Amino acid sequence: MTVFAESLTEHMLKNGSRMREFAEAYVSSRARIGLPPVSADDIVYARAVEIVAERMRRVDLLTGREVAAACEARKPRFSGWAANSSSINL
Repeated sequence: MTVFAESLTEHMLKNGSRMREFAEAYVSSRARIGLPPVSADDIVYARAVEIVAERMRRVDLLTGREVAAACEARKPRFSGWAANSSSINL
């Protein structure tokens, strides 16, 4: 599990701002067409987990609980994304 968590951290540090921009655009698009609101954080982490899982071997051995724990453990480290992005207001 630590390999997954480390890979998730690395991916988020490298791509977090860009992923946040995509998530904010996606949330706005959903609102425009009348779909229920979703959290941009949920979109960011869902996509990050998907990308990291595709790159890793043996990820099928992880449980959903382990993936959720890795996400929750990493979230506080990325609180500066939005502050560093010029086009995102949270």
